[in-house]
Amino acid sequence: MKASKGVGSLLTLRKCKNELIRNYSKHYWEIYNQIKEFSEELAVASYKLVLTHGERLWENWMLNPPTDLWDLMSQIEMFAQLEDDVKQVEKAIGVTTRGEGPFKKQKESSGEYENRMRHGINVVFKEPI
Repeated sequence: MKASKGVGSLLTLRKCKNELIRNYSKHYWEIYNQIKEFSEELAVASYKLVLTHGERLWENWMLNPPTDLWDLMSQIEMFAQLEDDVKQVEKAIGVTTRGEGPFKKQKESSGEYENRMRHGINVVFKEPI
């Protein structure tokens, strides 16, 4: 049995720059489950703090913040699945959109980004937002 961890271990956990949401979340929930007493409200707040301006999940949470732990987990899973789908398509067609390839990433306006994001979510869930 693993020793329980303190609240500080979760509050000091940081997401790496190009780390996928799924990978970070796996580590986050492993630590969360080892903490004996940790409020759900604090868990939601601490997860929000690790995201940086410009990340897709951060952008979404500015418009639609998670209201509780289950909402947080649901939104994280949705974005993790979206990342997985994008990664799978990129691999299949041999391109990259993460700035890793030979092409420079173009800056896009927030309006263009929001339209692409809504389209991506609609494609994944086949429901209008």
